Amino acid sequence: ILREKGSGTREVFTNFLAEKNYSYKNFTKTSIISSLNLIQHLAEKGLGISFVYNSVPLANKNLAVFKLKDSKIFHEFNYVFLKNSKALGLMKRMTDKICTPNKDI
Repeated sequence: ILREKGSGTREVFTNFLAEKNYSYKNFTKTSIISSLNLIQHLAEKGLGISFVYNSVPLANKNLAVFKLKDSKIFHEFNYVFLKNSKALGLMKRMTDKICTPNKDI
């Protein structure tokens, strides 16, 4: 199950596939769905697999994770907030909670 065109996760996944000389068109069946909630629901019901950020299976214990041999995928995130606001502390706490750098799930 792929996210819609323009989605960050789709871009990361299609770039990863391209580096390996593959495309999502190499898969027998694909569905394109914009709703992350619907993608999670379909995966929970055994109706597909998808590429999502680590925070999704960490937040939903009904989902299982599999890893591709010899592959590490990283994606840069930029947080933007008003200068001199209290958002920096909030963003740090949020990042510490959801990020697991160099650690397998």
